[in-house]
Amino acid sequence: MVVTRPLKCPFPVPPSFWTVILCLFLTACASSRPKASGTPYTGPTVSVDSSGAQHRVVLAAPTSGWSINFDRSQKLFDRTDVFITITRPNPAYATNPVQVNLNLNTAVDTREDVAIFARVLDYGKKTDSPYDRAAASAPKR
Repeated sequence: MVVTRPLKCPFPVPPSFWTVILCLFLTACASSRPKASGTPYTGPTVSVDSSGAQHRVVLAAPTSGWSINFDRSQKLFDRTDVFITITRPNPAYATNPVQVNLNLNTAVDTREDVAIFARVLDYGKKTDSPYDRAAASAPKR
């Protein structure tokens, strides 16, 4: 017959110790700010529409087939930075040669300033390429 006993820690550990350990793990897992390059943005025209309750990103795509995706936002002291990825059309399909306006809600209140950082990727590509500052709202202060 095998007798098992619950394991006990050989030394007393206060609950605050585990809180500190948990906080260290959480801060180690926190993501850092996305890379922003110092080069000017050269993709399709990006603007900010502040006419509603929240800022919207407006992409003036030169043809159909372009897409826009929200990557993340980061609140700073004086503004919120919004990071987006713009994807070129799939080359396997024909596109219409007309300008298409794509809208993306940022969930940032229009009472706050917003800066849009964008990167343009080819269809089907995944990368950690840096973002370029593409647009910003009119300053509120």
